[in-house]
Amino acid sequence: ILNRADVKGTFFVSGALAERAPVQVRALAEAGHEITAHGYAQDLIPSTLSDADDLAMIRKTTELLTEVSGARPKGWISPRATAGPATIERLAQTGYLWHGDTLDADLPYLQKFGDSRIVAVPFSVDINDLPHAMRYGRTPRQYVEMFDEFVDHALKNDDDPVIIDVLVHTHCYGRPGGAWAYQELVEKCAQRDDIWVTTRGEIAEWFLG
Repeated sequence: ILNRADVKGTFFVSGALAERAPVQVRALAEAGHEITAHGYAQDLIPSTLSDADDLAMIRKTTELLTEVSGARPKGWISPRATAGPATIERLAQTGYLWHGDTLDADLPYLQKFGDSRIVAVPFSVDINDLPHAMRYGRTPRQYVEMFDEFVDHALKNDDDPVIIDVLVHTHCYGRPGGAWAYQELVEKCAQRDDIWVTTRGEIAEWFLG
């Protein structure tokens, strides 16, 4: 869908997926999409790990994704966006450019830890297929309608930029029953010149100037 519309996306990829399906992960990277580290596995929640295990997971995930994709990931988002007390500091110290483990703002901001720094690119859940369909029982058509209404209102104020994360999971709207709705959104955005269709990494780089 993204390739047909000539749009680049941000893919949240677990280290375990790089181990089990390296060909698929490599294909994403070769197509020019952003590979973002998404922890080693979805049942390893950083906020429940020891300091040593948290650091080990960051290092292992980074090494696996670097090896498979051919480039070191610049961004990180923990499973369920649940960073531990020192996860963000560790990410900054290990060279990550940005993270999405925050819900406390709408626009990017800088976090500093001594000589290390990292851009927080807040994670939004407004257009997220998982709660949309599985929690609230809404339809793919309603997914498209919610997006259209969001964009219409967001663009009314040109001086107030808004980040709209359009998120789909492989096991939800990554399936044929909902993928068509995602395709509609991608095509709508790709055809407009008043929306910057970009990756989260590019947002972080824009923020840093």
